[in-house]
Amino acid sequence: FRVNFNQGTMFWSFMLLVFASLASISSAFVTAPPPRRTCVLQSSAEDFAITPKQVKVLRKEVTKRKAKKQIPTYSLQPEETRGPFSDNSLSEISQLLEKHELVEVRAISKDQQKTVRQVSEMLTLALEIDSGKNVVVLTVKGFTATLYSPMEGDDKPDKIKLRNSFNEKNKWTPKVKAPRDNRGRIIRED
Repeated sequence: FRVNFNQGTMFWSFMLLVFASLASISSAFVTAPPPRRTCVLQSSAEDFAITPKQVKVLRKEVTKRKAKKQIPTYSLQPEETRGPFSDNSLSEISQLLEKHELVEVRAISKDQQKTVRQVSEMLTLALEIDSGKNVVVLTVKGFTATLYSPMEGDDKPDKIKLRNSFNEKNKWTPKVKAPRDNRGRIIRED
């Protein structure tokens, strides 16, 4: 009798065992991985969720700001790379998030790359508790994580605008096309 396992199933069961062993060390709560294509990043607030399209827009904004060198970075101290985080670090990161919405935090879990995602999630929870605002991990690459927290108020010029039409029919209308002649050229009113 031979059992044929799917590679994805074996991978997630292995990852669950790894995270369970890490959870016993750091006493964090471990859940099963989310199913594919339903990736919605949620914070602890019930009404704050980011859709995959919004994550894509935010990641594009991160690459634009990195190219212009406009994304602020913060490096964690060596003694707090795996937590617990000091009040000074949390307040500095939350001030950067209030000002820029996007922050790149470096030197997370400097000794083990496997736990970078988990430690960055612990950092976001600590930031949410400290500042009372929603914080989400956008990307984790190497020992750095990019965090996002929306700005308060819509009147700020640097605010990243995320489109969302959840429970609102016909909120976004298509752009009106310019009038054209019979050859397809745009008619200019001179």
